[in-house]
Amino acid sequence: MGSNIASLASPADNLASLIHKGPGGVWGGGVSPFQQAIDSFAIGQSFLKQGDSASAAVPWLQQGAAQPQGFGVMSQLSLANLYAGGANGVVADPQRAQYYLQEALRSMATLSGSNTKQSQQLLKNLPGSPEKIKSDIEKAILQLQGKGI
Repeated sequence: MGSNIASLASPADNLASLIHKGPGGVWGGGVSPFQQAIDSFAIGQSFLKQGDSASAAVPWLQQGAAQPQGFGVMSQLSLANLYAGGANGVVADPQRAQYYLQEALRSMATLSGSNTKQSQQLLKNLPGSPEKIKSDIEKAILQLQGKGI
């Protein structure tokens, strides 16, 4: 699910410094919510690709998902995916999956309605068109609701 988002992440040495501080660490002055969302997502995905447990990846993805202006959409989608099926040590939790899907749908609406450079940059680097992603999110929500969630 990384798409081209990784190309927007900070340099590797900056990410290593953030990992050392932890997801609750101080980001330093001037770091935008956009960059926090992208870097948190990149770190979370890196932990998942390494096969690390949820204890390493989930806090980073939660940090990214919490960013305003729709910037946390990729982390929201990752968390929804983890909770929907249970993976990497995450126990399946369809209600949490649905929560993050709803958040991602709101984020997509926010991003699509924004003309800021960062919003447009994020939309351009998503793994599909905004319309396709919104449609996929809506389908996933319906699937979860069909399971009695």
